[in-house]
Amino acid sequence: MYHCRFSHSVEKVLTYWYNFKKEATKHEAEMKVKLSNPVYTPVVASQGKQTIKEYLEEWVENHGKANLCPSTSAGYKSHIKNHIVPYIGHVQLNQLTPAMLDNMFQQLFDKGLSNSTVRYAQRILSVSMEHARKYRYIEHNPARDIITKFGKQGKTPDPYTIEQIQQFMGSVIGTEWEMPVVLAGMYGLCISEIIGLRTDNIDLEKMQFSIME
Repeated sequence: MYHCRFSHSVEKVLTYWYNFKKEATKHEAEMKVKLSNPVYTPVVASQGKQTIKEYLEEWVENHGKANLCPSTSAGYKSHIKNHIVPYIGHVQLNQLTPAMLDNMFQQLFDKGLSNSTVRYAQRILSVSMEHARKYRYIEHNPARDIITKFGKQGKTPDPYTIEQIQQFMGSVIGTEWEMPVVLAGMYGLCISEIIGLRTDNIDLEKMQFSIME
């Protein structure tokens, strides 16, 4: 019985083949896991190539009709048109990065827009990009990894006292302002939520009403 040593060239080829086979086996195992997982679906490449403007305009129409009250939907459209599209509307959906969003937010602040206005634009992007991820148009939601901080600006106003609320409500009883004041004072609704209430949001049997986001 004897042993022979491989030549350097043969040994190099065998080492390469061994590493290749190891990586191939690993890749095969990963693909089996993904394919056996019912929630896994490949990214829809064609949809990811559309621009932010194209995606958001289609998204706000579909999402707005199904989930938003008319006033909120109008607010979304206005923000998309004025505060998002001019800055990143030309960017391809699957090319959008957290850095691009941080840069856009900074430009909005530099323009003199309020913290709440810029934060509203961020909220729209966060929700819409998360939907794009769930639709498999993109792999990750870039709005999740931004570093921009949205702090409070100015002093938070003091809430009304019970006596002030009672006096305020007493002055509007029997007028057209009675219901809006009751909804705002008793339930803390903002004006857009009050205006957005519709008859199908009210259940008279259960004495309940629901607020559309």
